[in-house]
Amino acid sequence: SDGEIWTLGRTEAPEGAEEEELCGLVVFADYTMDTVGTKQVKEIILRHDVGGTLNVRVYIDGKLDPSFTRTITGAGKRTTVITGIPRRCDHLRLELEGKAPWVIYSVAYEVIEGGGKK
Repeated sequence: SDGEIWTLGRTEAPEGAEEEELCGLVVFADYTMDTVGTKQVKEIILRHDVGGTLNVRVYIDGKLDPSFTRTITGAGKRTTVITGIPRRCDHLRLELEGKAPWVIYSVAYEVIEGGGKK
């Protein structure tokens, strides 16, 4: 990539809409960990600029209900480290839903591995 930020959909508010009414949803493809041993996502690191609220949901191993939820409120431009993801997993899906302006600059995962099968 050459450092460009891509936007999807409408970048301007519809005629007559208030900024607080605008919302957006991003669902990432599953993050898959391909080792046989036990593993757990220790942290999710988000670099962002949030002007309103941003809900972060984590779905583990294909579950339909989120296994983990956090809310970031009016934080401005900064990095948030999300810890406490509840259990080991083989893959997870990250979902971001926010109101008012928000931008995600980067997403990173820190994974810890346990022992392999005996």
